Amino acid sequence: MTRRFSEHLTPLANRLGIQPLFGDIHNHAALSYGHGRLEDALARAALQLDFVSITGHAAWPDMPVDVPEVAHIVDFHVKGFAKLKANWKDHFETLRSYEAPARFAVFPGYEIHSCEHGDYTIVYADLDVAEPEIADTPADLKAALEDAKGERALAFPHHIGYRQGARGINWDTFDPELSPFVEMFSMHGCAEESESDRSYLHSMGPVNGASTMRSGLKRGAVFGIVGNTDHHSAYPGSYGHGRMAVYAENDDRDAIFQAMRARHTNALTGDNIHLLTAIGDTVQGGIVAPSGAATLEIEAIGGGFIDSIDVFRNGALFERISPELQPAPVDAGDDTTTPTILFVELGWGARGKSHDWTGELSLAGGDILKVEPRFRGAEIVSRWKARIRRPRCRSCN
Repeated sequence: MTRRFSEHLTPLANRLGIQPLFGDIHNHAALSYGHGRLEDALARAALQLDFVSITGHAAWPDMPVDVPEVAHIVDFHVKGFAKLKANWKDHFETLRSYEAPARFAVFPGYEIHSCEHGDYTIVYADLDVAEPEIADTPADLKAALEDAKGERALAFPHHIGYRQGARGINWDTFDPELSPFVEMFSMHGCAEESESDRSYLHSMGPVNGASTMRSGLKRGAVFGIVGNTDHHSAYPGSYGHGRMAVYAENDDRDAIFQAMRARHTNALTGDNIHLLTAIGDTVQGGIVAPSGAATLEIEAIGGGFIDSIDVFRNGALFERISPELQPAPVDAGDDTTTPTILFVELGWGARGKSHDWTGELSLAGGDILKVEPRFRGAEIVSRWKARIRRPRCRSCN
């Protein structure tokens, strides 16, 4: 795999023997309910990502089957679950056909809804055919996964910011041994704190302060964070809808999965940002003993201008670093070149139609080191009505 960033830009990552890899492990296609072929989703993911999991909708143990007002929603989900069950075994062959060792890793995945405990996405480490493990509670899910897969599976809560009872996270039943991280950002919005530039706009409610990342940290919960798209139209990694970074020793599936289990992760909104922190040789997500001599090292490369980096300690803002006020450029040694990101954006045609652009880019007095696509898929979730912005239909999840 070609490195995302030049080695001289990542001295901290080099010292720790890791590199950032980028993926989306919660998104949907027509495998259950959703839009678009599984094959298209995998092909699109390979254009932009280092790893992916296409998520099937598997079950909803406490689905409100006795509420007449949502009978059509219940029917919609029941049919979606049945579709996944019918497609599940055969879809492993398709996943394996898109796996490209040292370039693109594919993981099987599915999700379970829950009003009481919040929705969970489950990811398997291996591409061997294995049935989805279904459980009513995180504790039961942990036991089932350990019995069936040992340490070769993990689960994480997604769209955590809804209130508990409306499919948001239940911190009382959250288990860090089952869930090394939580999904803090997706098409649903941002659940970092109760007020955000990307609010939740779903009919399940706005962001609930007690369900946010900040609230979980104040409770003493231990978790990493990730972003994923939760895209429902076969476009994993759809630009601007969320993705995750993982810091792994190399680019094979085992290294990626072990890095996820170790919480060596980040949540991203769009760009493939490199934001790595460490205390000594302990990478973000690790735990170190308290020490008055501890030094937090931060290494950051943004997809654009970095406005600020905030460091929180014990739930409160501890330090705000502004590269404009406190520049700390990487020592390039004898290299006199200036690495630059040039963002080229093209327009589009009418809805429902495609437009083909042709052209070329050239650079005088320098070298084009790499090209990074920023492709974005259509925002269609509801089977009843396509929407331009985030959907408000109850069926979205």
